[in-house]
Amino acid sequence: MGNPFSSELNASSGNTSSSQLLHPLPNFGNTCYINSVLQVLHHTNALNPFWRDDAGFMQPAGLPVNESGATMMGKVKRKSYQRSVSSGDEFYSAGSGSEDETNQMESKLVPLSPLACREDGNDTTEAHAPTNPVLMNALVALFATSNVSKTYSSSLLSSLKFLLSTIDSLSDNQFECSHAQMQQDAQEFFNWMRERMIREVPQMKGMFQGKIACETKCTWCEQVSERQEPFLDLQIQIRNHVSLRQCLKNYEKVEFLRGQNKFYCDKCCTLQEATKRDKILQLPAILCIQLKRFQFSEKSFSFQKLMHRVAFSTELRMTTCNDTQDFFYELYAVILHVGHTPHSGHYKSIARTKDGWHMFDDDRIVEFDGDFEQYFGGQGSLETPYMLFYAMSHGPQ
Repeated sequence: MGNPFSSELNASSGNTSSSQLLHPLPNFGNTCYINSVLQVLHHTNALNPFWRDDAGFMQPAGLPVNESGATMMGKVKRKSYQRSVSSGDEFYSAGSGSEDETNQMESKLVPLSPLACREDGNDTTEAHAPTNPVLMNALVALFATSNVSKTYSSSLLSSLKFLLSTIDSLSDNQFECSHAQMQQDAQEFFNWMRERMIREVPQMKGMFQGKIACETKCTWCEQVSERQEPFLDLQIQIRNHVSLRQCLKNYEKVEFLRGQNKFYCDKCCTLQEATKRDKILQLPAILCIQLKRFQFSEKSFSFQKLMHRVAFSTELRMTTCNDTQDFFYELYAVILHVGHTPHSGHYKSIARTKDGWHMFDDDRIVEFDGDFEQYFGGQGSLETPYMLFYAMSHGPQ
């Protein structure tokens, strides 16, 4: 197998659209999990309309505009970076992107026109502004800056630091973005970001949300009870499975409830043995799949990483329990975890851009040849897939 990285890129190389311009992100100690999630969000095509600086949120006032209409967050300047080492991780310190610049950016934020939120596709639907789009403002500022900054600049750093401080404020320092002392979980961070984005822009929910039915059947009276629940991602067990297809098949496998796990049957009015099955009722446009690699060990009283090999394809065919038709998905991003434990190691992402696949490893961006087999995991491999992101290419066939 050859080297998957054909060449290392400067952020300005390639003919990319303004919504998908490649841009590196510095690692401020232990923020690789943040960078990997931001790159996935930035390269989620369905979200591109929200990343425009005319999307109806807020943008810095009184700043020049480039030819394409994107807000220029200051002049593009090259800054020198010093690479330091702390606890085995690399971080970057810079003379630019100071706290004063971040505060100035925040003070310049002004409201724009309301975002048109049309829930039913009817042109007569009244437009209304999203509620307190604080996180979206910070994301738009960062992505708008990166679209015009083809290398590191004080504006890019200020935008990133502004976003990190915004996340810290909104999450009550749950992730300690501005002063990360420990590696955080990329999946937990992605979930928090998505939930907050949906709160600020409710129509985003329809892109990510599907529906499952939890069906339980009493083995004594055979009464079936069903509870429907929405889901934003599928959390898949990977133990004893070697492919994503097998994992998904196991997801809907019948489970027996016995012993201490007996089910209380309303008809029998007592605990009974039962069968349980989760069935997919509706599929979302953006399918997020988490491979459950971190499992709690009672022996060590800590979470351990499962190194199991899980093969996955760039194309995925899904079927709901109510349909005989197939739904087709295409892989557009992967978050990889590198290391032995959930609180150490490193995160990086691979995403499909207009110019093909690229790997985003903090400040380093390289072309990727699309050969994912080396990242399936397995014995001797520390680089394993952790989150898979698929976009529906076309509906029922």
